[in-house]
Amino acid sequence: MRWGLVLALTLGVLRAAQAEPWPGVSLDSVAQTHWMPMRAGGEDWRLQATVCRPPGAAPAGLAVFSHGRSANAAGRARQQTVSCNSESVRWFVSRGYVVIAPLRPGYGPDGGRDIEAQSCNSGRDYAVSAEIAARPIDAAIAYAYTLPFVRQGRVVVVGKSAGGIASLAYGSHPRRDVVALINMAGGNGGHMNDRPNNNCLPGLLSVATGKFGRTSPIPELWVYAENDSFFAPEIAHDMHAAFVRAGGQAQLEQVGPFGRDGHMLFDTQGGARVWGPLFERYLQGK
Repeated sequence: MRWGLVLALTLGVLRAAQAEPWPGVSLDSVAQTHWMPMRAGGEDWRLQATVCRPPGAAPAGLAVFSHGRSANAAGRARQQTVSCNSESVRWFVSRGYVVIAPLRPGYGPDGGRDIEAQSCNSGRDYAVSAEIAARPIDAAIAYAYTLPFVRQGRVVVVGKSAGGIASLAYGSHPRRDVVALINMAGGNGGHMNDRPNNNCLPGLLSVATGKFGRTSPIPELWVYAENDSFFAPEIAHDMHAAFVRAGGQAQLEQVGPFGRDGHMLFDTQGGARVWGPLFERYLQGK
C-alpha cells in the first residue's frame, strides 16, 4: 500500500472534528478525556483520547503521543490512555505543551478491530502497519485544533515502540505544523510469541525505515536503551543506518541500561532523568 493511498484515506475522508469531551468533563480542566473521531477506509471510529493541558487560558503548542503495541490480544485489550500525572506528560505540560494521547483502533476494552495486525508467517510489511498506525496521529492533530486552548503551527510528535515507527511513517512527508519528531524505542514485531529478544523478521524494519528516510524532511531524535528487550542495539542501529542512508536526518541516542527493561524508559518514573536532557537539547528553538 502506498503512502499516497493511506494519506488520502486519512486526510481525504477524515470527518470534521468537534470538541467532544466525555460527559462531565470541563474544557477548563487540565486533565480531560475525549472521544476523538476518525474516519478511514470507509469506517467511522470514536477513539478515546487523553488531553492534558497547562493551567491558564493562553493557547499552547501541541504534543501528540502515540503508544506501543502489546504482543498479544489480551494486552491490547488492557491498553489504557496515558495519565496526565505520568512523568512524560508532566514533562511536556510543564514546558507549555498540550498533550493529546489517543488509543488506536483495536486497543482498550472497546477498541474494536485490530487494523494493524499482520502475521509473521506470511512475512511482514512494517511500512504498511506503521502507516496504518499513523492515521490517529493526523486525526489527533485535526481534533486538537478544534480545542480553544491549542495553538496551531507548533506540533511535536512523540511515539514509543509501534507508536515510534508510526511516528516515522507520519513524518515521512512534509507536515507544515510539525516542528519536531521523537522516536522512543520505535519498532514492531518484538517479543514474538511473548518471548523477550525474539523478533519477527527484524531485518524488514530497516526496509521500512529506509522507505521513510527517503522522504522525511524533519530532523528527528531517536532514543533507544541498551537493554531494550524488544529492539536490541543492533536492530536500532540497522534501522537508523537505513533511514540515514536513504536521506533521512535523525540523531540516534543509544543510552545505557535502564531498569529491568530499557524498552520502558519513556513510561517509567525516573526515565526523564535520562531522556529529558536529550529532549531539551533537541527541542531548543523549535
